[in-house]
Amino acid sequence: MITDSAGHEITRATTGADGRWTASVPAGLDMITPQAVQGLLGTANAVQVNVAAGSAPTSIEIIYDTGIR
Repeated sequence: MITDSAGHEITRATTGADGRWTASVPAGLDMITPQAVQGLLGTANAVQVNVAAGSAPTSIEIIYDTGIR
């Protein structure tokens, strides 16, 4: 789930089989909040991003703990 600086939901994205996802968001400070995944322990930490107007797409890595040691 991606929210703006006021906490309003902008969009949601679902990963593909390869774990990749895409989303288009307006310029500004946004928060990417990973959701719980069945079978994994806990959830990944939220990631704050500052999207500049006219910026090129970028990669953001979000790591989930599988619980496997």
